[in-house]
Amino acid sequence: MTRIKISHSKDKQFLLFAIFFLIIKLILMKDVTIYAITTAFADDQLMVHIAEKLLRLNWLGGYNHYTLAKGCFFPFFLAVGKFFHIDFISCVQIFYALSCYLFLRAIRPVICFQWTIYPFYLLMLFNPIMASSEVIQRVYRNSITPAQVLLVFGGQFGFYLRYQYGKKFSMKWAIVTTCGFISLWFSREDTIWIVPFLIVSAVVIFLKAIIHGFFHNVTCKKRVQYIIILLLPFLALPVCRLPITLINGVVYNSWTDNELTHGAFPKVMKALYAIDMEEPTPYTSISREKIEKVYEISPTLASIQDSLDAVMDLYAAQSGRIEENKKYGNVENGWFFWALRDAVQLEGYYKDGRTADRFYQAIYNEIEIAFKNGKLRQQATMPSALMPPWQSGMLSSLLSTIAQADAYVSSENELFLLDRIAVDDGSDGIARFEWITGRHAVRAVSSIDSYIYSDSSAYIDSNFSYSFFNSLAGIFRIISMPLALIGKICSLILLFLFFIKKQNASILLMLSGIAGGLLCLYAGVAYNELRSCSSIAYMYLCGAYPLAQVFSVLAIIAVVQTLIAFKTINLIKME
Repeated sequence: MTRIKISHSKDKQFLLFAIFFLIIKLILMKDVTIYAITTAFADDQLMVHIAEKLLRLNWLGGYNHYTLAKGCFFPFFLAVGKFFHIDFISCVQIFYALSCYLFLRAIRPVICFQWTIYPFYLLMLFNPIMASSEVIQRVYRNSITPAQVLLVFGGQFGFYLRYQYGKKFSMKWAIVTTCGFISLWFSREDTIWIVPFLIVSAVVIFLKAIIHGFFHNVTCKKRVQYIIILLLPFLALPVCRLPITLINGVVYNSWTDNELTHGAFPKVMKALYAIDMEEPTPYTSISREKIEKVYEISPTLASIQDSLDAVMDLYAAQSGRIEENKKYGNVENGWFFWALRDAVQLEGYYKDGRTADRFYQAIYNEIEIAFKNGKLRQQATMPSALMPPWQSGMLSSLLSTIAQADAYVSSENELFLLDRIAVDDGSDGIARFEWITGRHAVRAVSSIDSYIYSDSSAYIDSNFSYSFFNSLAGIFRIISMPLALIGKICSLILLFLFFIKKQNASILLMLSGIAGGLLCLYAGVAYNELRSCSSIAYMYLCGAYPLAQVFSVLAIIAVVQTLIAFKTINLIKME
């Protein structure tokens, strides 16, 4: 497809349009409250706590088993918003609007009818995922995931469509990709799903540059520069990780950026998953029976038996998916690693990072010796230390669950704002949430029942912010499934046209990249759903919503453009 040259005046016009409707959205969201969960010590409360410490130049605060268990970018994002006196929800919406703008700027060269960019932007800006309770009202890292994902994909598409224009254009879009990727990597531990897209897209760009003779008339120095720019997201990762690791090492004596992915703890988790024992109940790869077996061969783990058993009893009672696990005291896969860390914390090993790491390393060494001596049978594990082992015969279930995740995202169900009562920790937790976010939380009428608010429903119905966005979400729910279906059909039409007439190669490659990224995300969530905790929820799939919407709209635009081009050519022939 012919690439369209965009004038600077058109760029400025689109920018003003984007800013105008962002301001409209910020005004519409001015009365939306936050959902403060002050007892989510490993989630929302941890993000707020770290953000407070960053603002006071106290790095991530005191050291315990939570401190380095989550990425530090979202607390940094919270702290920056507070520093500049921008409230949390407005900060998130500005970040998301910027990512929408940059994404559409990236793909504009393949959009023939430039006026379609404007409604396209509005569809993206008012995507219901960015006006949903678990994403926008919770003070958690999910709120910025959609924006980060759009930056990664938009940056790579912008690079792909402009690589031949020189270093300046390439560098600009490589920086966009890098910002999205690095911020996402240091926000979530499951960012690995986006890496295949980055690798494949980089290879495609490089091969296309070679095929089109881009390297023929340039010096060796410029070739190296181009390759460095292309690999910038990957090169930036260790560069950004190094100072974080050094600071953590100096402050906490823990030489890592994240203890769930590096160090001795993930080695212990993989070793426990590698012990080949039948699961007594679903979702329990590390059952009571297995832990009892490990006590026998690991004096180090046995030394905290009382604490671990007590913590496992608590987790089994409170977080089980099925009653059978609660009955037998088995902690399910999504929670066992927290139970282990809680027990080690109770025993005092988290006085510093080195002490905790040595404790876990000792357990790992003892399990490895048991494997070598034949006291334990060993089985294959998954690449991630937090993923339970693969079970034979689960491929068909995985495929059907992937389809279920896709249908769930396409339906856009459950995406609405709620006036949710803050969960009080009995101290000043709610006030701290309000201070760091610059938004009010809804407090309970009485301390007896913190889950009932006398006129919550009436407030939602009478408040324009809630009624507008929830009504808009209702419209999206009506059109979302047909839009997704039409988008898939249009992508197949584009594929057919490519094989027949070799047209729309650029758009087809971009659609393939989006589809591949979605498939990786759906596969990860589906696996977690089958082997760990309930995961088919928009909280975990929030990064998929803008991508799924872009896939459908872009495919439809491409087909319409192609049909109009065919009609124009036929009319010229008739004349």
